[in-house]
Amino acid sequence: MEIAQAVSNAFWSTKVWLPPNITWEDIRPGVRSDVNHADYRHLIYPIPIAAVIIVLRWVVERYVKRVWKEETVQQQRAKKGGGCGECLRSRAAYTHNLNRARMPFLGV
Repeated sequence: MEIAQAVSNAFWSTKVWLPPNITWEDIRPGVRSDVNHADYRHLIYPIPIAAVIIVLRWVVERYVKRVWKEETVQQQRAKKGGGCGECLRSRAAYTHNLNRARMPFLGV
């Protein structure tokens, strides 16, 4: 425990972080009314907000994107008239059309 305290004291040393003749007590929030320093306690707000954004992103990627992608594929199939008849799935249709474009001389 003494090692941890020594490391903490060395890290938060006023010689490292503060100008001469200034202590941590001088810059504590609310000590002087004419000086407005940032309050370190406000740093706790971004953590729950970030968690909400991460969960929201997960929900969008998991559910909304899947539904949107399925609707887009259905709309594309409706425009094309269902494909060439040989392919039933979109991945198979993609590979079939890709092979047809690459090797038209084979009649694939």
